[in-house]
Amino acid sequence: MEQSVSTMFEEYLQVSDLREASIDMKRRVLAMWVKKYGDPAMGSVTQSMAAGFKVYLRDGRQEISANGYLNNWKGFWSWAHKEGRISSNPFASVKPYKVDLMPRQTFTAEELSRLLTVAQGMARIRICLHLCGGRKGEVLNLTKDECHLDHTHPHVLIAKKVRTATTWPWKVKTHGLRWIAIPEVMRFQGDIEIRFLDEFKEYLTTIPSDQSYVCLEAKYIKKMLDLQREKKLAWKWTKDPTGNYSRMIQALQKRAEIKHPRPPKEFRAAFGTVMLEAVGLHKAAASMGHASTQTTLIYNRRSME
Repeated sequence: MEQSVSTMFEEYLQVSDLREASIDMKRRVLAMWVKKYGDPAMGSVTQSMAAGFKVYLRDGRQEISANGYLNNWKGFWSWAHKEGRISSNPFASVKPYKVDLMPRQTFTAEELSRLLTVAQGMARIRICLHLCGGRKGEVLNLTKDECHLDHTHPHVLIAKKVRTATTWPWKVKTHGLRWIAIPEVMRFQGDIEIRFLDEFKEYLTTIPSDQSYVCLEAKYIKKMLDLQREKKLAWKWTKDPTGNYSRMIQALQKRAEIKHPRPPKEFRAAFGTVMLEAVGLHKAAASMGHASTQTTLIYNRRSME
């Protein structure tokens, strides 16, 4: 008897090396598929059904959101075809929606100067790591043993985490290691100069010896480890252990009198824009941890001062 879509989908998840966030996304798409078409046999799915599902995903959503769901779903069908589980891929000819991205403005040099004047201690370390290309999850899940500041080329080398008495499971987005170079000096408008390497080293000496995490307050670490011991730790908490990181960054921007607060990813956009102009697309993609140069282009903000 031929397998149904949901049955083969579960097999796909079991053999694929996917982050929990990706699994959650794909399960949501499966639920949408079942709502639209039920659970038919894999071989009975037609190109017409595939095209209709693309339209269904767009209902009530922006094109960019619909594309996110569609690309996750297409990955499953590509796997099934590649493994010889279906004779043809009904989604092979289904293209994503064309998206016209409006230009977005990242932080200006003057705004960054004000923000880094206001931010102190851990908050300033976090922002500087973002401005070196660190993602939110990478910065918040950074541990002391990943900081190699006495190396010939000072850096942090972020890796997959496993469950221990002092850490919780977490994966790097690209599934590999993430090297982030730590500059000796960071200069900003208004003659503001941060000797980041020395400041980072000094900051690490203030972290208790029994604490693994670098950029998380003790209360959040305790909360995460308590949830882990109680077997209640969900992947969404590992993505942002603070539970409100964006609001924390916005509060800092308010103190710095930045009129239009921006999300934490705009620090990476500032970094990406500078890197694109300084070293070109491919090196910028590598420095940002992107598998695709097309992703890097999304972070380009030509309007940055």
